[in-house]
Amino acid sequence: MRSSCLLVVFAFLCALQSTSGRPDLGLNGEIKGSVVAKETASFASMLLNLLDDYTFVLGADYLLLNSVANALSQIAATLADKGTIMANSVALLVEDNSGIVTPPFEDAIAGIEELLTLLTTRFPSEFLTLQYREKTYITDMLNDDFDYLSETLTTLNGILGSLQSAAEEAQASAGGDELPVSIDLIRKYISPRSINSLMNAIARLPTVVSPFLYSIDSTLANVDQADTYILEVKSDIESFLLQAHQEVVLFNGQLRQLKTDTVDVIENVDALFQEQQTQIVEVLPVLQSASTFQDDLEDALLSFEQTVSPGSIAEKTVLIQDRVASYISIAKTFDDDLVTLYGDRICPVVISVVKVLVASGPYAPYCFRKYSPKVLDLAAHHYYDLTECYQLELNRIYSLHRLIVDLVDLVSFNYGELFDDFAVCLDAQPCPGVNCNACVQTLGEVLGSLSRLADEKFDLILQVVPTELDASLQRLDSCVAFANYKLVADAHDLVIDVFQCEENGYN
Repeated sequence: MRSSCLLVVFAFLCALQSTSGRPDLGLNGEIKGSVVAKETASFASMLLNLLDDYTFVLGADYLLLNSVANALSQIAATLADKGTIMANSVALLVEDNSGIVTPPFEDAIAGIEELLTLLTTRFPSEFLTLQYREKTYITDMLNDDFDYLSETLTTLNGILGSLQSAAEEAQASAGGDELPVSIDLIRKYISPRSINSLMNAIARLPTVVSPFLYSIDSTLANVDQADTYILEVKSDIESFLLQAHQEVVLFNGQLRQLKTDTVDVIENVDALFQEQQTQIVEVLPVLQSASTFQDDLEDALLSFEQTVSPGSIAEKTVLIQDRVASYISIAKTFDDDLVTLYGDRICPVVISVVKVLVASGPYAPYCFRKYSPKVLDLAAHHYYDLTECYQLELNRIYSLHRLIVDLVDLVSFNYGELFDDFAVCLDAQPCPGVNCNACVQTLGEVLGSLSRLADEKFDLILQVVPTELDASLQRLDSCVAFANYKLVADAHDLVIDVFQCEENGYN
C-alpha cells in the first residue's frame, strides 16, 4: 500500500511540474491549473483518511500490545479527522470561483491552524503509552513526522494568508463579490511566484503525509507480528509441555511393565519347583528308608522347600511391587511444576522479544528474527534434556531387571535337574543299603548347598532392589533438577541478550 501511494504522489508531482497556470482561489475568474492543485489536495485528504483504517483485533490478550495499538489508532484517527477536514478545505479553496473570496480562505486557514494546534500537543497521553520502558523510538519517528507536517502546514498557512489579501483586493477591484475578475487584474494583484509557491506547498502535502503513514503502519505491523508470535509460541510451548508430561507417563508405564515382568520371572521359580517336587514325591518313600535320610536329606529338603516356597517368593515380589510403586509415586511428581517453570522462565523471554519488536527501534526486526526462534529452542532443549534423563534412567532400570533375571535363572538352573539327582539314588537299590545310604547323604549335602546358594541370590535381590531404586530416584531427581536449572540460566541469559541487541544491534 505504501509503495503504491508513493507512486501516485510521484505522478502528481510530475503533473504539477508540467502544468502552467494558477488555482482559482475564490475569484470569479479562470486560473488554469486549479484542477491539478485540487486533485493533489484531494489526494492528500485520501491519504489522511487512510489513517482511520488502522483497526484490527489482537488475540494474544497482552496488555502492552493492546495499549500500543490503541494509542496509535487514536493518534491516527484524530489526525485523519482533522487532516481530512484541512485537506478538503484547501481542495475546495483552490477550485472555488464563486467570486466570494473570504469564506473559502478562512475555512482553509482555520483547518490548517486547527491541525497545527493539534500537532503542537504531541498527544501526551498516547506518547506516554508509546514510550513504554522509556524507549522513544516510536515517538521520535512521530515527532519527526509532526515536525515535517507542521513545517509544511505553516508554510502553506503563510502563503494562504498573503494570497487572501491579494485575492480580496483583486475581487474588490473587479467591482465586488461574485463579479468576474479579468486576467489583467489577477496578474496585477497575484504574482506568478506566489501561485507557484502555493502549488508547491500543496504538492508537499501528500509527501509529508506518507512518512506518517509509514510510521503508523510499520509500528502496527510490529504489534500484529508480536501478537501472532505470542499465539504461535504459546501453542508450541504447550505442545512441549504435553510431550514432556507424556514422556513421564511413558516412563512410568514402562517401569510398571518392567515390574510386572520381573515379578513374573520370580514367581516362575515356584512353578518350576512345584513341577520338580511332584516328581520327587513319587520317589521320596523309597529314599526315606535310607538310614541317612533323617540326618542328611530331610532337613536339607525342608530348607530348600522354604527357600523357594510361595511365601518366600511372595516376599521378593511384594518388595519389588512396593518399591517400584513408591518410586513411581515420587518420580511422576518431577514434572508437576513444569507449567509454573515455563511460565516463570520462558514467558519473560517471550515478553522481552515482544517488547523489543513493539518498541520499533532500528534493530528491532533484526533482534526479532535472531532471538524469536531461540525462545522455542529453550523449550525444545529442555524437553530433550528431560527426555534424556528419563531414558538414561530407564536403561539403568532395565539393567537391574536383567540382573534379577540372571540371578533367578541361576536359582532355577541349580535345581532344574533336581529330580534327576534324586533318581540317581534309586539306581543304588536296594534301599536301605550301603550305596543308597551314601547316595542320600551326598544328595543332602548337594541340596543344602543349592538351598544356601538360592538364599544368597534371593538375599542379593532383596538388597539390590531397594538400593538401586533409591540411587536411581536420586539420579533422576538430580538430572531433572539440572535440566530445570539449565533452563533457568539459559532463559536469564537470553533476556539479557535480547535487550542488549536492542541497544547494540549487530555488535
